[in-house]
Amino acid sequence: MAIGTDANKEVHISMKHYDPSTDEWVDGFGLQSNNIRIRARFKQNIPFSTWKEENFYLRSNVIEPGEAVVDGYNSLFFCSPGDVQIVTLGEFPDASNNPEYCYWHYRWVWELPSGWKITSAGGNLGTATNIYQGHGNTVKIQAPSTGLSSATLNVRSEDVFPYPVNTQTEVIVGAPPAPTNILYENGQQFPTETCVGGLFGRMIDVTAVSVASIKNLDYVEWESDAGALGASTTPDAYNTLNLMFPGTNRYVRVRTVNDCGLTSPWVYKYFNLVGDPSCAEGGMSGFSIQVYPSPTSGEDLTVELKEQNETAKSKTRQMVKVEYYLYDEDLNLVAHEKALSKKEKLSTKELPNGKYFLKIVTPYGTENRQVLINN
Repeated sequence: MAIGTDANKEVHISMKHYDPSTDEWVDGFGLQSNNIRIRARFKQNIPFSTWKEENFYLRSNVIEPGEAVVDGYNSLFFCSPGDVQIVTLGEFPDASNNPEYCYWHYRWVWELPSGWKITSAGGNLGTATNIYQGHGNTVKIQAPSTGLSSATLNVRSEDVFPYPVNTQTEVIVGAPPAPTNILYENGQQFPTETCVGGLFGRMIDVTAVSVASIKNLDYVEWESDAGALGASTTPDAYNTLNLMFPGTNRYVRVRTVNDCGLTSPWVYKYFNLVGDPSCAEGGMSGFSIQVYPSPTSGEDLTVELKEQNETAKSKTRQMVKVEYYLYDEDLNLVAHEKALSKKEKLSTKELPNGKYFLKIVTPYGTENRQVLINN
């Protein structure tokens, strides 16, 4: 376009923007463009002066991508030398999940240390190097064939405009870190001595500290010689332990397992477990429990909470939270169910015949029953 004050003096300006699909500068003004080029020259009579060029960048509400992760997981990990993973920028800003932001971007540069290989998701690793440039948010990475060690993946924009600030992601290799501690009953430090009383023991909560901060965590593994754990593995830091077996230097221990199947060292908590009848969990004032039939003879086991007075009835006019723990004769936990009613049927048809112990936990107390299964 020409802007002039008279026929002999004119200023000529042209505008172009960069089109990444063609890798060319094209006429016009692209609203989602990173590069805008203005060219100007001045005419005073004849000839024109030379063109003066200036580039600038049009950006608005720019956001950064998240950390790079293995596709389908929440961390960036490699299991063995030569391992190949598909890696994605987990919070890549695109039109579908960030409509309020300007989402077009210039090519990314992905960089890893020498020995690593990186290419597009469908690219050829045989010709790849440790640096890759591309527009997409997904790449394929191969670990070094020997000497696998931790590294850092750096993803940045190829151009100089501030989109994005470099994103650095730790590449995790080897076994996961171990938990830092085990806590007892509502976040308390584990006592050096605790007590247990009664046939069914005493239920406590146990927590593995710092598990939430461990990346590439698949599950948490638990063991104890003090009683029955609610589960041998958990997806998070929490478990229950039914204290049953008095003795000195009883332990509960925990370790983490990652997506490569590698395990951390065990973390132990030792304590003395003392037998004391005063530690037995008490019954329920104003309530009784009926468990039938026993023997079951192929039927479901019915457990019913019954009120014995008006005070008890007033407590159960709303839903009652009840938990059932069923142990075999060796005190192994074989079933655990939660219910919100005063009457519940427990399926025992798949269990072997024999003597079992049922622990019923309610907001009003705990009851224990022995049942016979004869299917």
